[in-house]
Amino acid sequence: MRLLLGALTTISLPVACSMPCSVLVFWVTNNTCSILYLAATRQPAVRKALGLTPLAAAAAAAPSPPDALPTSQPALTSQPALTSQSVRGAQLQTAATLGSLAPPLSP
Repeated sequence: MRLLLGALTTISLPVACSMPCSVLVFWVTNNTCSILYLAATRQPAVRKALGLTPLAAAAAAAPSPPDALPTSQPALTSQPALTSQSVRGAQLQTAATLGSLAPPLSP
């Protein structure tokens, strides 16, 4: 993972140098606002003033991840056979739906 991040930094540096300064100003402003917002909403007084749940209560209300993920997927049930008649029916139904959405043609 460290090697990947180092490679991405090396690749993105020339790309960032070729961008206009306005992109840098936008990026710095956006990230500064995001950091300030995150820092402010972690304060209990700010959370109370905004009517947000306390952090401990929010963490307790969050669903916990499952202990173990299933190792295999359940087998698929048998699907109905695909016939030319069923395909044609689906095509006609789609055409009817699209036809009802289209505006009428004027003569």
